[in-house]
Amino acid sequence: MVLVGPGEYTGDGNRDIELRGKAITVRSSDGPFATHINCQGNEQDQHRAFWIHEGEDSSTVIEGFFITFGYMDEGGGILCEDSSPVVKNCIVHVNHSVFGGAVSAPDSDVLLKECVFDYNYGYRGSYVYFGSGGNPKIISCEFKNSPSDAVTCIETELGVDILLYNCLIYDSSALFAVMLLDSGMAVNCTVTHNNHYRCIY
Repeated sequence: MVLVGPGEYTGDGNRDIELRGKAITVRSSDGPFATHINCQGNEQDQHRAFWIHEGEDSSTVIEGFFITFGYMDEGGGILCEDSSPVVKNCIVHVNHSVFGGAVSAPDSDVLLKECVFDYNYGYRGSYVYFGSGGNPKIISCEFKNSPSDAVTCIETELGVDILLYNCLIYDSSALFAVMLLDSGMAVNCTVTHNNHYRCIY
């Protein structure tokens, strides 16, 4: 386990973090309100917090971080490619991307658990975008404050079979709250106080 103390972490070595396929838990000692990863990304100088892409599975865990100011073409805060880590008890706030403002996870069985996604921007998937297959799970997460010029809050592509369980989506203005282009299930979820054309499509 890597235990990270409280503070604001910026600059090289504290962003664009790769876990190199290791079965490892990276956890903050004092939780997300005390432990910030400030990616300091922008259109000219793009960065995200984590890039997980070497076949990691559920034995790789990211837990207890406040992730902010990521800016990438895909996966503004976190990108999981062909990898399936657990992301738990994180606050992902004010990140920017075309696909997956907070998180993008193509070909992934990622588990997002007990996280808060707030004020992220992604044209497709302002919170989360799942492309090209996989069986991702989102459990007990809160999604809020999606911008009005986003198409979707949560979006899946063909080949993705998603489970959303015990989640809350509110104060969002994207065109669709959830767009499932293949299969999926939403259980015990609440979608309220939003300005959507459709809640689930």
